[in-house]
Amino acid sequence: MAIRYFKTLLSVAVQLLTIVLLVGIGKSFVDQYHIKMSAGIQMKELGVMLIVTVVLFVLTNTTQRFIAHRVTTRQKRISKTGSRRMG
Repeated sequence: MAIRYFKTLLSVAVQLLTIVLLVGIGKSFVDQYHIKMSAGIQMKELGVMLIVTVVLFVLTNTTQRFIAHRVTTRQKRISKTGSRRMG
């Protein structure tokens, strides 16, 4: 019972860490791009910003669950002899 609680706690912590990391990287990219934008807003620049925000949104939604799942689940590994063992 307690192990399941700690696995859930670890899963939430890893999800939050992933979100903070991805949003921080995305924010710095958007800030740098915003500074380099020309004075007159062009559609190409707005399109790049839209694509970056959509990619950041998709990455934050999918990556956090994937990493949390990989951290909290046990994986079966195949040894050299071909038999399965828990690792």
